[in-house]
Amino acid sequence: MKIEFDVKLTIKDLYMFNLGQAYKGMQGFVSLIIPALIFVCAAYTWNSVSIEKNFINLGIGILILLYVPVSLYLRSAKVIKTDAVLSKSLHYEVSEEGIQVSQGEASAQLEWNQIYRMVAKGNKALIYTNRINAYIIPKSQMEDQWDALIQLAKMKLEKFRLKA
Repeated sequence: MKIEFDVKLTIKDLYMFNLGQAYKGMQGFVSLIIPALIFVCAAYTWNSVSIEKNFINLGIGILILLYVPVSLYLRSAKVIKTDAVLSKSLHYEVSEEGIQVSQGEASAQLEWNQIYRMVAKGNKALIYTNRINAYIIPKSQMEDQWDALIQLAKMKLEKFRLKA
């Protein structure tokens, strides 16, 4: 069985991947806890401090809360526009032997035993080569081959390395 498809990543695809990665780690935890603490403190001291200080506290909390998503979006937009590989379409060939990714003359082969983990849920599949890096495959760009990809992954990957 052989599946072939092309993927052109969008800013949204890369942004959603980066956002998920960021909020899985300690940075995401801290970027949610600190604004929550600021909001709780602002609510607790609302009547005992001036209105200016209340709005400064709320503003700082909102800035910290929005910093990670906004910076990740801007970074994703910059990467999609400037990176030579991600700005163009990637061609995937998925077979019993593994996954071959090519673009122009460049090509890379990823055997099934080299896949760290594959997560296929929602509107995308993430094929991790290690804990951090992954191939992002939007479901919308696979046409009717999504189910075939999942079935092939179920045959070739151990159960603990596939989340579908």
